[in-house]
Amino acid sequence: MARETIVFLSSKNPTSITDWSGIPYFMYQTLCKHYQVIYLASPELKYAKLMGYYFNIVINKLVGKKYLFDYGVILSCICGLINTLALRKVKNARFVFCPAGLSEVAFLKTKIPIVTCGDCSMLQLIDYYPSLQHVLIISKWEIAWIERRALKKATFNFFSSRWTTDFILDQYRIRNTCSIPFGANLTNPPTTLPLKELPSNECTILFVGVDWIRKGGDFALKIRAAIQHLGLNCKLVIIGSSPGQSELSDEGIEVYRKIDKIVDRAMYEQKFKEAHFMILPTLADCTPIVISEAFAFGLPVVAADTGGISTMIEDGVNGFLLQERVPMDHAKVIVETFKNPERYHAMSEASFKSFKTTFNWGNWMDKVNDQVKQKLEA
Repeated sequence: MARETIVFLSSKNPTSITDWSGIPYFMYQTLCKHYQVIYLASPELKYAKLMGYYFNIVINKLVGKKYLFDYGVILSCICGLINTLALRKVKNARFVFCPAGLSEVAFLKTKIPIVTCGDCSMLQLIDYYPSLQHVLIISKWEIAWIERRALKKATFNFFSSRWTTDFILDQYRIRNTCSIPFGANLTNPPTTLPLKELPSNECTILFVGVDWIRKGGDFALKIRAAIQHLGLNCKLVIIGSSPGQSELSDEGIEVYRKIDKIVDRAMYEQKFKEAHFMILPTLADCTPIVISEAFAFGLPVVAADTGGISTMIEDGVNGFLLQERVPMDHAKVIVETFKNPERYHAMSEASFKSFKTTFNWGNWMDKVNDQVKQKLEA
């Protein structure tokens, strides 16, 4: 039986394991197992964005605020026109799938049903992410207008957390929206729970994040110090970013600034297998994929209760959610759990169960298919 055709419309490269944390890559691979997928590259508009970059420098110097040109009406209109012309060449597509691309959909004209997905609304990140502070009111208005237009245009919108879907419902009153969790970006995830040994003399904690400041890298160092203060030797493994030179001399800290999940897959997975906990003391986040990856290896996750993280972590079951940024609070739950093997292994099993039942791309595909069928056949 011939598979139905869909269009994968995105400015993010689905052949890259690094673009948007590899999410388009795994979505594309998963969709290809069920559909005949046509990849349509949305224009990057490099020169227009470059002009916008210099325009923003001038605006910032004049008024001390930012205009988010990449998420403005001008680029959205241009993308909509180019993508509209490209889609006219596509025949008999079931739907257009557009990840993290509401600005690419807002001015798109097509009779093909549109399905969008993402991990957030850009509007809800303003004044939440450190890099999105001091944004001009006109820029906020344009983003809100573009998102509302795109969400209404789409047949179906889904996001990776209730945190975002609740925001969409409250801000835009859009009802064709629901939550579908993303999977773990692992090419060959474990099929059984990896056995975790609990040595009496050392605990290993894992920190993964490219943005050292936003992800709470300095706080991760303080958590390790607090664990050591409580009398448990602790090794901290850092992947994706790096602390200052003074901490690099500490033998208890391993740093891997860059690990390619394809080329260095064995090493990347080994670090998860060796760790006992993942820590994520982030300042701001949506639904970090590394949590799903930690669950795949039976790692309980100790994280800040912010953004959409509470969608993934059930406090005291597959990890811990902490409200206050107090290193000793993070350290205490790690040490207490580590010194109680029965409780630790129960949490490890719950973490792995979370991956097997919820945070995997097979489950994501099943839910997407169910929702698409309901919406398109309604």
